Amino acid sequence: MSTSSQRALKALLSCLFVAFFSQWVLPTAPVTGQTTLVAVKELTLTIDAPDEVLEWGETAAVMLVVANPGQELVEGVALHLPRGRGLLWEGQAEAGNGPWLELGDLAAGESRTVEGQLRVVGVSRIGRLRLHVGLHGRDMQPVREKIVVRTPQPARETTDVPAAGGEAR
Repeated sequence: MSTSSQRALKALLSCLFVAFFSQWVLPTAPVTGQTTLVAVKELTLTIDAPDEVLEWGETAAVMLVVANPGQELVEGVALHLPRGRGLLWEGQAEAGNGPWLELGDLAAGESRTVEGQLRVVGVSRIGRLRLHVGLHGRDMQPVREKIVVRTPQPARETTDVPAAGGEAR
């Protein structure tokens, strides 16, 4: 078979392949002049937490601002305030997963402020305690932010080990 015959056969097979698959395999949709836009719903969570070092048993004010910067109403907004490792919301039981605060619907441009007290009930070897706060709304991706509270680092225990020369350091 000559080169020109091979090219012609290849072109014919390509056309048949495209015709077959476009008719029987690939679904076709009517083309219209309309465009559908899908609005993305979003919420933001801003946290104002203490910067000072807190001792065991101390409390500090925390302010959470939930805002809807989008163009759409976000329905069923709820804030999850879980129990953190070494941190509790004031009035929260030491056991359990933490309360959900129902904030209702948030219109475009609207914001709500939630204030609470965090109490240090644990210690950290690294001098920081963390707590993750969750924000949820209908038909949107959840938002998760963390609160970090600085605590004193426990003193490291030192043991006097005799040096090679026989004296303790």
